[in-house]
Amino acid sequence: MLQRSISCRFFLFVLALCGALVMSCHAGYSDRRQVIVFAAPDSPAGKRMQASVDELSCQLQERDTDVRFVDTSDLPDADAVTAPAGVLAELMQLRSREHPEFEMLLVGKDGGVKARTSDPDALEDFLSQIDTMPMRRAEMRTEKGGHSACQSED
Repeated sequence: MLQRSISCRFFLFVLALCGALVMSCHAGYSDRRQVIVFAAPDSPAGKRMQASVDELSCQLQERDTDVRFVDTSDLPDADAVTAPAGVLAELMQLRSREHPEFEMLLVGKDGGVKARTSDPDALEDFLSQIDTMPMRRAEMRTEKGGHSACQSED
């Protein structure tokens, strides 16, 4: 009877452990894509990027893409004694080791970095790259026959 109780507890422990591992493996997945921008908001590159986001807001929304700005003027120095915690720490891990004044990253729904650039005018290139992703192509097939709801000013 004792052996049966131990076996049952061991089985439940393994089952709980597997569940925890599955949940942690999917923690990086999101229902949204992200463009993460490292820039000082008052810098020329930061202002150009904000203008691009405003101009392309419909296309970003259509592609389930959020833009997150990280103010580089508020980031701790590389020699700082204490490391940032939480979300900021996660974002800092994505940033290039060179720490350019401007950097833009495209992060997929799976949490992986898909593209990286130091060009503040590359947001449209990121949108084009999103459109080539298999998940986005499937979304376009199911959404209104692949037609954009955004008005083109061309």
